[in-house]
Parts: sequence; C-alpha cells; structure tokens
Amino acid sequence: MEPGRRLRQTTMGDDWIMEGWICPVCGDALTAGTNVYRCPKGHSFDRARSGYVNLLRGQTGGNHGDDREMLRARQRFLESGCYAFLRDGVAAVLAETALPKGMALDAGSGEGYYTEAIFRVMHERTCLALDISKDAVDMTAKRLHAAGIACETAVASVYKLPLANNSLACVTSIFSPLAVGEFRRVLCLEGVLAVVVPLERHLMGLKKVLYDTPYLNTPGMTEEDAPDGFVLEKRITLTSSFRLTAQDTIMDLFRMTPYYHRTPPDGRKRLESLNQLETEACFGLLVYRRKE
Repeated sequence: MEPGRRLRQTTMGDDWIMEGWICPVCGDALTAGTNVYRCPKGHSFDRARSGYVNLLRGQTGGNHGDDREMLRARQRFLESGCYAFLRDGVAAVLAETALPKGMALDAGSGEGYYTEAIFRVMHERTCLALDISKDAVDMTAKRLHAAGIACETAVASVYKLPLANNSLACVTSIFSPLAVGEFRRVLCLEGVLAVVVPLERHLMGLKKVLYDTPYLNTPGMTEEDAPDGFVLEKRITLTSSFRLTAQDTIMDLFRMTPYYHRTPPDGRKRLESLNQLETEACFGLLVYRRKE
C-alpha cells in the first residue's frame, strides 16, 4: 500500500476497501487494488499512472471541462502568487469550521492549487478530489503526490457524485458548478459546504481593457440564497489588487477567465498590446452548515 493511503485492509489479497468512492454503476463500495478499482458486482475501473480513477459515466466521448491550455495558463498565473490571499483565506476558514473528522471533498479541483492548501489543514480527515476534466485531475493527482498529501482523485461530475449518502464532513466548491442537491445528499448533518464566488468588481481592471462598457459581475450565491437543508454560517469578503508587468502573465490571466471566449477582437488587441495591467480581485467565501 502507498504511504498515507487511508484505506481499510480486507481479505482480498492486495486490495483495500476504500473510505471514499463508490461504484458509479451500481453504488456499491469500491475496492482499490494496485492498478484497478472494483466493486463486488464486478464493475472495474482502471487507475491511471498518476493515481486517479475515471468514474465519469453517462457522458459522450472526448474530453470534458477545462482543456490543457487553460489549465496550464491558470497554473502559471496562480504560481505567481496573485491569488495566494484567496488560497490562504479559504484554508484558514476551513481549518476553523470543518468537522474535526470525516471525509473532505474538493468538488472541481482544477489543477490542484487550492486543493493542496485546503488538504494541508484537513488533519484526521480522508481527502478526496474530483473534476470532470481528465487533464485537471491528472494535474491535481501529481501535485498532491509531489506535496506528500494522501488523497483519492477521480474524474467525475459534481452532478452525479460517486459518493454515498451522508458520507462527507466537508465539501469545497471554488469557481465550480454548484450541484447543491448532490452536495446536500453526500454531506452529513453539521457538515460544511464552502463556496467561493467572484464579486461584483472582480477583475474590473481587466474588463476595462477588454470592453468598451465594462460590466459588474452577478455573484452566483448571496446570503439570501441559502439552499434548502443549509444555513449560512459565515460570509467573508476576500479582496486584493495586483499589478502584472509581463505580457505573458497578463495573457495567462485572460486565458483562465470566461472572457477569453467572448471578448470582441478589438478588446483582445488592446490587451495584447499591454506590458502591464493593474486590477482588483474580489471574492466572496460563503460557508454553509448542513441541517435537517
């Protein structure tokens, strides 16, 4: 067994019953071997070399989610440290609010930048991460392995989580689709759902370059949007500003935003001509507690 893998020994030779994923076909517990995951009914799922398993079902062929170009651009930008205040802020809040034991899931891990920081504070918890993008999960698995963080990683949809009812103590959703019904299903009572959304003036400096009439964002969730089965425990605003002085970094920021695919040609040309860009970054962190 790999160091740090939090799995329970069974009588099935070199296999282990997992504290985590269930079979996406029949819902039975999965058993993890060296290179394959299987359930008692015989459904099996290969384990990739980097450690993740593909549990995505009911999707057409091809790649889903963010492509490798966007992921690499985001990875380069995040390593610049401009969003470190968000990473550290989320991790600090979860260290205070998450239940002391149980399983924690990062739902939509991307390339793993926030996942690594969150799981560093998840002491005494089994850590799970998933994304619908194979490239993203591969990057997350490699990042966490290099950091020495034990974590189960999977390709899966947040709208059909391969997890048992009431099995999680904590779910994080950072710029990912909000599958509230599924989050409610898999969280135990008093479990925590942490959601990060961009606020109204997020990246306004960038939008002033891209658009003749820059617009305010509409946050995905607010205090008034507490979903059924949850109560809002905390709402924290995390803001900062930064100046980018390299054209490559400016374009990496652009590539990792939704504006990359919907900016008029004139706006793109203006951005490509810049050697520096100053903008604010404004995020809302909403922490919900699962109730009856």
